[in-house]
Amino acid sequence: HAGHSKWHNTRFRKAKQDAVKNAAATRFSAAIRAAVAAGNELAVDDAISRAKQAGVTKDVIDRAVERSRNRGSLQEVLYEGTLGGGVIV
Repeated sequence: HAGHSKWHNTRFRKAKQDAVKNAAATRFSAAIRAAVAAGNELAVDDAISRAKQAGVTKDVIDRAVERSRNRGSLQEVLYEGTLGGGVIV
């Protein structure tokens, strides 16, 4: 057999397929999280339907939605202060 095996070939093919699948899942998860954070329900539905069409699993989609909803809304914060020499920041 000289070191050849079916698993050796399968392992590299699977790694390549998994990398493509994970990249798509990451991209669509980010889109879903952004839509949820914006509070736009229409955009959330659109992002979820596009993710489903691309073959992203329901588990990944659900996790992206839950993470976004659990984070709460982002708030803008303004810090003011002074530096040496009377410089206001």
